[in-house]
Amino acid sequence: MSTVVATQVDADADLAEIDKNATLNQKTDIINALATKIVMPGQVLQQSSVQDFGGLVMSGGHGGFEAKGTRTTVNGMPGTVIKKQIVVTGTAVLSNMTLICEGNTPAVVVRNGGRVALKNCHIVKTDNLHSAATDTYVLMETGSYASVVSCVFYGTQANTGSLVRNEDAGNTNRGSIVGCINLTDIAATPFVNIAAGNILGVIP
Repeated sequence: MSTVVATQVDADADLAEIDKNATLNQKTDIINALATKIVMPGQVLQQSSVQDFGGLVMSGGHGGFEAKGTRTTVNGMPGTVIKKQIVVTGTAVLSNMTLICEGNTPAVVVRNGGRVALKNCHIVKTDNLHSAATDTYVLMETGSYASVVSCVFYGTQANTGSLVRNEDAGNTNRGSIVGCINLTDIAATPFVNIAAGNILGVIP
């Protein structure tokens, strides 16, 4: 986790150095205002607050993390790649990242009581890993809620498994899929236990 630290000039600095340093510190203030925490490649995203946490994940490769608390927001910069699983236990908005499934595991798991809006993400799984109907890219455990908006799914899986799987067959209105692009070959049941009326504008 990072916060960019302001700098100080030497006591004998001339006017040009003072002005340059002031400009640099102004830019530092702007960067720090972008998020509660700025996460550089190789660092671990760890929430410092359980309400209104804002994380900005910089371009490059990153591990997974837990999105917890209430009103959590985690945004990626262009080129942000999450290479391990994200677990949602709180209420979170996750956006603008490439999410790589680690092996045949979901890129995102929403736990019981968790709520997530997943927006503008590329969700990728290596080809030919699915072998069972329960295999999926995004998993909603019983008691969870998820809205997947404007995401693109990748990987050839012999038309097996799903893209989003809700394990709670009795509550199909707890998931929604809007404006996503399915570049996989999963066509039979791409969205399991998601109400038909909650699936809108999926291509193809």
